Amino acid sequence: YPEVDSIKGLGKALEKDGGVVRYFNGAAYMTYLEQSGILPKKVLDGSYDGTPSKFVSAGGKDAQQGFATAEPYIYQNQVAAWG
Repeated sequence: YPEVDSIKGLGKALEKDGGVVRYFNGAAYMTYLEQSGILPKKVLDGSYDGTPSKFVSAGGKDAQQGFATAEPYIYQNQVAAWG
C-alpha cells in the first residue's frame, strides 16, 4: 500500500481491498488501535504466529505486525516464496 501514509489510512485501504492486519492475539496496542477507531475491527486478524506463510499467501493484500529490523529483511532475503 504505497499510497498509505498512516495506520488509519491503512485500515481504510484494507477495508476497501478485503485485507487484514495480522498480529499476535492479545497485543495491547491493537486493542488501543481498535477501540480508538484507528483500525476497524473487521480488518483485524489476531492469528499471526511468527511465520510468513499467511502474509506470503496473501500476495501483498494483507498487513502484518513485525519488527522493522527483522521481518522486512527476513522476507526479502530468506523467504523464497516472497522474493
